[in-house]
Amino acid sequence: MGFDPTTPKFVEALCIFYGLSDKRLEEKFNVYKRFGLTIDDVSELFKNCPTFLGYSER
Repeated sequence: MGFDPTTPKFVEALCIFYGLSDKRLEEKFNVYKRFGLTIDDVSELFKNCPTFLGYSER
């Protein structure tokens, strides 16, 4: 995904990504799609701030 494995951001991304089930991750992507974002947009956001996937939909 373009992360440098020597940075703390990489560790954050791993924690978020592996902390969510596949179903929950898909639900989160669907929420962002409803906001008009594409998968590429969500991937770019994830690269810049991996913790945003951990936020509540509310």
